[in-house]
Amino acid sequence: MRFLISIIAAIVIYIVFLKPMAKKYYFICPSCNNRFKVSPIKMSTTTTVPNFYKHKLRCPSCGNKNYMKQIKEE
Repeated sequence: MRFLISIIAAIVIYIVFLKPMAKKYYFICPSCNNRFKVSPIKMSTTTTVPNFYKHKLRCPSCGNKNYMKQIKEE
C-alpha cells in the first residue's frame, strides 16, 4: 500500500511541478548556439550549479556535454 501511495505521489509531483517548469525554460549550447528544451525528468536529474541556474547537459545537435544556462521563455 505504501508503495502505491509513493508512486501516485511521484506522478503528481511530475505532473504538477516538473512538467510545467520544463516547458518554461530552454537552454543554449555555448559551442554551437543551438537552442533546445529538455524533458522534465532529465532536467530534474542533471547536475546543477547553485545560484547560476546552469545544468550540465549534452547538446542534441553537436553532442558536447557542458554547463548550459537555463533561460526562461517569455
